Amino acid sequence: MNDKKFQCKRCGDMFARKDYLRAHLKRKIVCDPTIDDINVQDLLTEMSKNNTIPCMYCDKQFATIKTRNKHQMYSCENKPEPRTVINNYNTVINNYSIIIHTFGSENIEHVTSNKEFLERCLKTIQQDGMKNLIEKIHYCEDHPENCNVRVKSVRNDLFEVFKNNRWEIADKNETLDMMIRRGYRILHTFYHDDTNSAFKDSDMNDFDGKIFQLITKVGVKDPGVYFPLRKQIFAMVVNKRFVLMEAP
Repeated sequence: MNDKKFQCKRCGDMFARKDYLRAHLKRKIVCDPTIDDINVQDLLTEMSKNNTIPCMYCDKQFATIKTRNKHQMYSCENKPEPRTVINNYNTVINNYSIIIHTFGSENIEHVTSNKEFLERCLKTIQQDGMKNLIEKIHYCEDHPENCNVRVKSVRNDLFEVFKNNRWEIADKNETLDMMIRRGYRILHTFYHDDTNSAFKDSDMNDFDGKIFQLITKVGVKDPGVYFPLRKQIFAMVVNKRFVLMEAP
């Protein structure tokens, strides 16, 4: 099957990808006008009409977010130089002027003050309650300063965490264990807080006991509960691997 679907309107040559056709048109030696003697620059301009995703630093536009991000990361000449500002909280201002907190020292007030959310996490702890809690800590759109852990290499089980005012390579499982312990402490504290009446009603006794057992199993790393949980959170971190690149 012929998968070449991009044709040069000058010479008729076919190409499998649009960028191959663009490279063909940009050659120093222009192709022969076998079909039509169209100006090469006019053809290149026509190819760019579908580019609608703008660069945040210059006036160039792109057809996909992937190509836009690649341009912004590696080739945009208008991209500002990184600014690094160290303060007493061991944070840094990166290219996007986001203050990144040190891994393990995240701002979690938006989590601990949200009782409704914590109740939902407890009630769904058998499904995705713990994952949702950890996701809200590290990948909440309203708190990008907590986005301090990312995948370095899936194949080599390596993460990167923001520590000592820089990104440092870290073991995947050790990092996930730290994230789970943080989530466990938050849920454990919330569960035993006498002011949270949702788990104290008499009709909740049976469910209350199940939640307590699950929290305990997470705390002691019960293999039947803990390792599936760690696998679930790992998948979530992998899916968030481009979150910093997409930051506005």
